[in-house]
Amino acid sequence: MISIFIGVCSISAQTYVDTQKYTTIQTENLFFIDYTIGFPSGNLADFLDKTSFRGFSMNFRHMMGENYSLGISAGFQSYYDDMGIQDHIIDNAILHGSTYHYVYSVPLYITAHYYLSQGDKFTFYGGLGVGTIYNDREMQVGSISINDKDWHFAMIPELGMMYKVNDYMGAQIRGTADYGFKSGDADSIIAYRLHLGFYYNF
Repeated sequence: MISIFIGVCSISAQTYVDTQKYTTIQTENLFFIDYTIGFPSGNLADFLDKTSFRGFSMNFRHMMGENYSLGISAGFQSYYDDMGIQDHIIDNAILHGSTYHYVYSVPLYITAHYYLSQGDKFTFYGGLGVGTIYNDREMQVGSISINDKDWHFAMIPELGMMYKVNDYMGAQIRGTADYGFKSGDADSIIAYRLHLGFYYNF
């Protein structure tokens, strides 16, 4: 009986130690919620080049080892640019009027991250995501609206930093680069995003 009790205690102690060492940030799951700022580039910037202050993103990550996680990411970014009064030739017709460009992007990714802890408070990490971006591009000339809606195969490299506030949450900042590959007649799209927000561990 004593030997069984000692064996159970040993297993429990080992389980506790393994749990504490499971990851550099001592958790099994992370949930991120961000306010995002978008910076169009490439072909997207040719259509409109205004910085977007209307966006958000959410991430769930499950730690797969001491320094690695796999997860999913979703977000939304809205871009807008006032192009002034312009003329457009469309289907042998000339449109004249105040022109506005809009882009609504919804990125969806499967992600992998690697973490480096620096002391008790800071954790730096890098990651890569693979997935898709739904892109709704609209040009409005006067009362006429012209839309292009496309799905792009996409990749997203990422660098970030987490600051631990307590055992359950912290602040975080990260930068991402969305690259959506050419899809049919739709050009490739590139956008850089700055994410500011919080993370929760559980």
